[in-house]
Amino acid sequence: MSNHLLVYVPGFPGEAIPRNLNEERVVDSIVKLSACKNIPLELVSYPGILNEEKFSFKNTQTHTLNFIKDKIEKGHDITLIGQSWGGLIALSAHEMFKLKKLILITPFILPLSREELEPLLNIYSVEFPNLIPNSSIRSCVDEISTIFNFLNDLNFNDMKNNDVRIIGALEDEIIPINLLREIVSNKKIFPNNVTFDEIKSDHNFTYSKADLESWLLHNV
Repeated sequence: MSNHLLVYVPGFPGEAIPRNLNEERVVDSIVKLSACKNIPLELVSYPGILNEEKFSFKNTQTHTLNFIKDKIEKGHDITLIGQSWGGLIALSAHEMFKLKKLILITPFILPLSREELEPLLNIYSVEFPNLIPNSSIRSCVDEISTIFNFLNDLNFNDMKNNDVRIIGALEDEIIPINLLREIVSNKKIFPNNVTFDEIKSDHNFTYSKADLESWLLHNV
């Protein structure tokens, strides 16, 4: 019996809170992929989303790293898939555990400054006030900035046998495609074994699900 396992790390706030009940989410494409490939799938759920635990961006990373560590210790061969914020967390897990395969979907891997982060968090604070109260925005910026720090030391040159594939969205309203291209083209971070593709879509592939699913089938 194969021990291959897909692990999906979602964007913020996680797949537990859909923004539009009539809209398919990226996770739906991941579920289809699991069924088509006949590979079991586990979804990471962030603490504090649906329970009384206090939400924090740092906890999303800590929880995910512990989740993946547990699966590795149980003998699973993991293909890790991260989208948006989950792409950043998945990348940090890949750096720690040297996983064989990493799939990043419109990943939030731009080391933004505090001045750039605050307006973004202000938007999320209005949309999700229970998770990011306006009074906590500055502490959230501190948390995210700390998580970003690992990008400064990230080096895939010692992981040349690892398979890293990244998909960007040409009309991404959150992760500008030109900035993502710049990060991925930085050979100090991502060497030549990293595959980067682009799809004409928005951040969450709301009108390009078929293109995303086709790309996933060919790359996972």
